[in-house]
Amino acid sequence: MNTRHENQYQILLHRFNCLMVSTAKANHFAGKESISRVTYEESEQGFARRELLNVEKQAIEDRKRREIDEGSYVDSVRNQFHRTLLVHFESQISDVPFLFNEVLGLNDALGELLDMLATKACTVSRLEPLAARVPWLYDELLKVVNAPQHRRKDSRGKVIVVESLRTALSFINIDNLKLLLPTLAFRRTIPQVTDPYPNIKLRAHQYAVMTGLTARELAKRAGVRPNDAFVLGVFTGLGRNAVTRLYFKLFEKVKRSELERAQQEQKRELHDALTKITPSSNFLIALWNDFSASITAQTIQHMQLRRVFINDAASALASQESLEELPLANLVSQASCYAQFRMLSSHKLLSTEKEHAEAKTLLRKSQLNPMDIERLKHLDLASLPLIINPELDNA
Repeated sequence: MNTRHENQYQILLHRFNCLMVSTAKANHFAGKESISRVTYEESEQGFARRELLNVEKQAIEDRKRREIDEGSYVDSVRNQFHRTLLVHFESQISDVPFLFNEVLGLNDALGELLDMLATKACTVSRLEPLAARVPWLYDELLKVVNAPQHRRKDSRGKVIVVESLRTALSFINIDNLKLLLPTLAFRRTIPQVTDPYPNIKLRAHQYAVMTGLTARELAKRAGVRPNDAFVLGVFTGLGRNAVTRLYFKLFEKVKRSELERAQQEQKRELHDALTKITPSSNFLIALWNDFSASITAQTIQHMQLRRVFINDAASALASQESLEELPLANLVSQASCYAQFRMLSSHKLLSTEKEHAEAKTLLRKSQLNPMDIERLKHLDLASLPLIINPELDNA
């Protein structure tokens, strides 16, 4: 990809990151305005402003100047605040077990469970003791099997409520669990408190599932194990989730500490400025860009996977080196780019005037061939293709 096309892609990548935060931010970056928006010059306020007397104009200008001065002070406090936060952030991301267990809420049995699912000898009886060591999995699996679309009924049409882990595993079956377990694990890591950007939770899940399913489909024709491709595709978002969780947690902690210090030192202006600071989407995106890929690789290494062969590919994706030499890494990189294309397209964030060119930029970056693009165009990337049979698998 030449320099011009690479620059175009970086612009679209930033637009995508904005979409991961909020639709409004992505629309703003893309230069889209609301249809109902009326320019200031055309508004009644604009007309009234033009009719003000010179004295009133001067008063408004003086007030604006004070507001600019105040805003500049708040900006300087915000910048210093985030420098302090970054120190705490960098000290915590070096502790991989802390990130895996405490920040992401996962436990070490997950890797063993994924490895067991990847073996041909996997059975429900072998899965059950491993699944029992993952505390949150029991409730999640019961939600799946007892969901209206998956419920079993007896001969009289009465709904059978599944209550045991073994029955749930048997009902879902091994093939479905290969898709379900990585997705449930990823969903557990999605941050729940992201105010004032609630869309982060939804977009993180969408991107992970889209990337995983795209990678799985591409693997079928690329000589790569589809299960490895799916797991890595879903897990590429682990680092992003860890960064997001840690940022919002530290934001509250640092803000509380700074407010207390300003109050103790009787710095009223500083205290007032701190109360006006809210989480910064720009700072969060910068953290994603700088740290998420490496944290993903370290998190996957921490799982010590022995039968899901994704460690080397995850490291290559983090360094962006040797992708061409590792088919799995290259394939997941393509899947990630294609997922970005699908999400931007679905939110109409490829501008009307440049839509064709912007789409071409993303697809060129993905390096997908026309046959793959055509196949993916008709693929449902919104939900897992689970096929749950009402008959129990007693393996």
